[in-house]
Amino acid sequence: MRIFAFFRSGSTEHIRFKDLVEGLEQASSNVEVEFIDPLRHPRKAQEFEVTNDYGTVVLVKGEARQRLDADFSEEALSQALIRLQSAADHRICWSVGHGEVDPDDDYQPEGFGAVVVKMEGTNYTVTKTNILTQGVERECEALVIARPLFDLAPVEQESVAAYVAEGGRLLVLLEPGFANDFALDLERYGVVVGDDIVLDMDLYSRPYAFSEDPSALVFDYSDYGVHDITNALRGSTMLITT
Repeated sequence: MRIFAFFRSGSTEHIRFKDLVEGLEQASSNVEVEFIDPLRHPRKAQEFEVTNDYGTVVLVKGEARQRLDADFSEEALSQALIRLQSAADHRICWSVGHGEVDPDDDYQPEGFGAVVVKMEGTNYTVTKTNILTQGVERECEALVIARPLFDLAPVEQESVAAYVAEGGRLLVLLEPGFANDFALDLERYGVVVGDDIVLDMDLYSRPYAFSEDPSALVFDYSDYGVHDITNALRGSTMLITT
């Protein structure tokens, strides 16, 4: 098994992960670890689809791969090793038929294609599931219902409930104002979807809030942390609640 660790040389993440895997290398002669600086070796980074220099770890065994992009703890590494060596089928079922986000869409801004590619890179298989005609297969490690625009039929809601009752995992992403009956049905799982807005009132003590009315804020780019979503922002951003 080979572990490719992409970190900036000398970074805190590099040093911490090196200390972590040294014990793994000593415990097994079948583990080979290679540290790669993505800035110095861009072609190697491109080969493994590494798009940042904050840290990415790719574990490879034959054709199987596992990937760590944010959490490089001992627990995350151990779980990745277990999944890598498991012969089980790690399948995610993706609900379709209610206007959900298409898992194959990697062109639209709201598409989840990039997320699915990441999952497939860690030995997960994402399959589309029509709950009305297929039910929910118990082999699914998780059922994803991503931004349904229409309510699930009562029989579909019961299929989901039976799957969860038998130990299935459920991830629901809701868009405000859509699939309201389904949102209410989530109460059976102890999830209450409120019809309200969550505001961080600490923001409104800052000088760039227009007034005590939290309907508009202006953020300078320096207020954002380091993240792929905000790295390209180089001006002020106005957020308006309507």
